[in-house]
Amino acid sequence: MTNRNFGNYENRDPIPENINGIQPFGDFNNWFASVIEEVKPALVVGIARGAIRLLQLQSASLLLPNTQIISHHALPFISDSEIKSKRILLFDDSVIYGSIMSEMRDYLSKRGAIVFCAAYVVDRFNFYGETEPEHHTYAIPSEFCSLF
Repeated sequence: MTNRNFGNYENRDPIPENINGIQPFGDFNNWFASVIEEVKPALVVGIARGAIRLLQLQSASLLLPNTQIISHHALPFISDSEIKSKRILLFDDSVIYGSIMSEMRDYLSKRGAIVFCAAYVVDRFNFYGETEPEHHTYAIPSEFCSLF
């Protein structure tokens, strides 16, 4: 595989200083670094535009200097030999039902990959720093996907 990472630190889009005194996605790099350390992926596959954009904005390629980061839409262009027996991290920036993640996990598994799933989910209370309502319920991950 050729290295097709999406940029370097100097050319990244600026991250806003803060929103209501909170750095948006301030914990992302530490969280993502711990996922990378555990998974040790040969390839990172971002689901749709949002996941790829989040990885771009956070300069995730700096945490993975020799690892290719691609959109799930590019998977048909990657040969089976480049996927077979490789550790692949399937990443999403939000999970509602987990259907695309589950579909991509099955697709990659059938092609011989060792697939790991992770999602960095943000809600408006944590993103904007709003006070959570008294009766806040937490989302439960889909039974079809193991998330970090």
